[in-house]
Amino acid sequence: MASGVERHRLAGIEALRGVAAIAVLLCHAATHVDLAFGTPTLRAWMRPGHNGVDLFFVLSGFLLLLIHRRDVGQPRRVPRYAWRRITRIYPVYWTALAATIVIGVTGGHGWPSLSRLTLSISLWPTITVPLHPLAWTLQYEVMFYGLFTVLLIHRRLGLIVLALWLAAIVIAQVVPIGGGLATNIFAIEFFFGMAVAERLHTHPPSPRRAVMIAGAGALVFLTAWTAEAMGWLYGYGVAARLIYGLSAAALIGGAAGSEGALHWPRTLVLFGQASYAIYLFHLIGIGIAWQVGLRLGIVLPPILWFALLVIAGGAAGGVAHIVVERPILTRMRRRPPA
Repeated sequence: MASGVERHRLAGIEALRGVAAIAVLLCHAATHVDLAFGTPTLRAWMRPGHNGVDLFFVLSGFLLLLIHRRDVGQPRRVPRYAWRRITRIYPVYWTALAATIVIGVTGGHGWPSLSRLTLSISLWPTITVPLHPLAWTLQYEVMFYGLFTVLLIHRRLGLIVLALWLAAIVIAQVVPIGGGLATNIFAIEFFFGMAVAERLHTHPPSPRRAVMIAGAGALVFLTAWTAEAMGWLYGYGVAARLIYGLSAAALIGGAAGSEGALHWPRTLVLFGQASYAIYLFHLIGIGIAWQVGLRLGIVLPPILWFALLVIAGGAAGGVAHIVVERPILTRMRRRPPA
């Protein structure tokens, strides 16, 4: 029997996707303004928005187990699982990658090498930086999806593989065992998400308790944001990954467990539905808005430029969601594998 969490649409989870996308957008818009005008205070307070990636990773772990729990130990369901993962990640990403390459070439950067292009298209999880500046996170996602597949093929073997992966991540933080992306601390956040999904399935909290958990997670998340902005927390270290990741897990678990008890702003839910497109296309929107402004000779205070770039980045993602992402998903998911 499905739990209450599994029966709901989870508007709170959609809203948190929106929060993650907005956080990353704020970070990059502030970085652009600081490079152009020298606004270190703005950049310092918006830079912690990179924690949107932590939120995305925990959400991925949570949603993958939530959605595919019944597929565990069912190898015949692997084709459907793979098709859903491929159609979710690649077509929209390839569109963003093509746009990025075209912009780079027209800007005088030249064509990329075939090897780097191939790695960027495939998102093979290597330390090679993809051509799309944000696609490194998708390399983690592809790695996670691949290892999760073992769980679908054989439950016990999958649990062993995931346990060994988790052990390698933990050991790598103490002993330099190598492993590249597979042992980077970022990868542990998928486990935080899966742990939340498992806990909600076996021991769902009362709505009141779930609201309290979500509030505690939000408080710690925002406190860490402030601490990083003040220079008290190194935002790119192991401690930050654990603090942001665990607080995101509490926030996600609370939001999912309190579904129906909390009313999320409709705008934030819409941002969440477009979050993947916003993530992939917002840098393009920021770049276009900046170039247009320069060519038109627009003179604005830095804070207004910041607002303009945030709006442009969000708009680019919204348009991409409507014009590219939604039609692609609708069309491709009408043709699932046999």
